[in-house]
Amino acid sequence: MVINGKKTKIAFVHQNPHPAHAAWAKSVGAKFIYFRGNRKLRERGNKHLLLNLLRTKFIFCKPDVIISEGGAPLSPSIVMHNFSTNAKIILIMADETGIYVRENKDIYSRDTRAFLSMVDGAISVSGLTTETFEGLVPQSVKIKTVRPSIGDIFIRQSRFASGVLRRRNTICIVSKGGKRGLMDKIPGWLDDCFRIMKKTIPDLEIKIAGTQESSLKFANIRHLGIVKYTDMPKLYRETGILFHFPFFDPFPVSVMEALSCGCPVIVGKGCGNYEYFKEKNWNELTCDEDDPVTVSQKALEILNGSITPDRFRLFSDVVAKELSPSASSAYFRKSLEDILKQ
Repeated sequence: MVINGKKTKIAFVHQNPHPAHAAWAKSVGAKFIYFRGNRKLRERGNKHLLLNLLRTKFIFCKPDVIISEGGAPLSPSIVMHNFSTNAKIILIMADETGIYVRENKDIYSRDTRAFLSMVDGAISVSGLTTETFEGLVPQSVKIKTVRPSIGDIFIRQSRFASGVLRRRNTICIVSKGGKRGLMDKIPGWLDDCFRIMKKTIPDLEIKIAGTQESSLKFANIRHLGIVKYTDMPKLYRETGILFHFPFFDPFPVSVMEALSCGCPVIVGKGCGNYEYFKEKNWNELTCDEDDPVTVSQKALEILNGSITPDRFRLFSDVVAKELSPSASSAYFRKSLEDILKQ
């Protein structure tokens, strides 16, 4: 791949890549290096370093640039770097690594803190995520923000986005990643929010996709488990509103998928999409307070038609234009070139 006028060999180190990150890597011609993250490979010792070394296949790939998809692949990325001494390490900031390293003192956290000090540049999915790495990467490291893309299957739904709420009584929560995806992403105070809304909407139904369990106690909750990817547009189109109030979520694409399908959303400050909506002045999709009364009132306003069909079409069109795989990948490449210039 030619970047900044130079032929550049790029390695993309991952455990199981997010589709958006995989699209980024493919757009710059990266060689995919699979790293199976587990407890043993997170421990110190020559045996584990050797296993890391074998997984990086360094003999066949001595890259100029190493892209680490999150914190866990940093370990094999560093090993690969040691055999390609001029290689630049680029970190994709799209997970809870920064928070975990700050809150824990185990071997993995201490090693990851050391690895972060060796990063040469970073691509972050949101300013919120960048903040969690503050003080963990050198101040000289250039960090560019690139929003992850949604799939073409959702972009094709944009022409149907009319803002007509087919299921006014339905609220959906999407927690991808199974049980792990529940981590601080479905707050207990939502129970009070739903009880308040039930006074106005007696048949209120809550659907939770991505898991078979949650800590919520509201009477009318359906846990849908893992929903097929191809069925997600239908779920969004039939949903009255999508809620997302995590403690921390870098930039969940489910929120943007819903908007593309004409489903309104409400997000809190712990969601990386919050800043994107604020930048666009889409304030009707954000809630500044994690408070059941405030959130329920805003949700009821939306369900009663406070957002016009033209506004819905605007949301959908902008998402389709700015967060398509091609648009996001083009900006990723441009950002990577900018980082590598220094």
